[in-house]
Amino acid sequence: MKKGSLVLVALGISFLLANPVGAAAQVDKAAPSRAKEPVRVEAKGGLIYEHYNGASSVHLPSEKEIAKKHGKKVNKGHVTVMSAYDDTDPEISGCANDAITAKSVVVKNKAGTVLATTELRYSPTCRTAWGRMYVNDYNSTRYGEVILYRAEYASDGNRYYTYKTETFVSPGDTNYTNQFNDAGTTSYAHGFVSDRYGNDFGAKTAPY
Repeated sequence: MKKGSLVLVALGISFLLANPVGAAAQVDKAAPSRAKEPVRVEAKGGLIYEHYNGASSVHLPSEKEIAKKHGKKVNKGHVTVMSAYDDTDPEISGCANDAITAKSVVVKNKAGTVLATTELRYSPTCRTAWGRMYVNDYNSTRYGEVILYRAEYASDGNRYYTYKTETFVSPGDTNYTNQFNDAGTTSYAHGFVSDRYGNDFGAKTAPY
């Protein structure tokens, strides 16, 4: 975990622990299509945040393409039979073969330049979720990271979104996290970008 990551994760968890997930959290996994228009647009801190139900208009490379670029193993077209997929690579396991982009969020500057795209990926066959993120090599960008959170029951009987895993993304690159079981619950992906001047911005997808 790189310097600064613990702070980001701690901030995320401290916020989420104070906001339990409702008992009737949606777990319907109907497959969304590529969205032509965002369902919600926010303007914060000089940036534009576009939230999509499904994939945005920004095309990201597949997990197989990313794995090849990063020197990882790639799946040969089959799904590995496993008792549990928690904290495994969705490409190596074959779960990425039928993956959909369930939710996504695009961050742009005022000029309309895409600075980062964060996606929540989901496999209907494996019933797993993971995060995928693109970070633009823009001016002073230092690195990005994408974190996966999953709703889980705590000892008080409430469900909270809990940190599961993360991966770092170099400027001009795309990367994805390991996957976790998402059957009967919901997850979301939270992307962060840090620049050389200590400025950070983050955007999270809607849960799915």
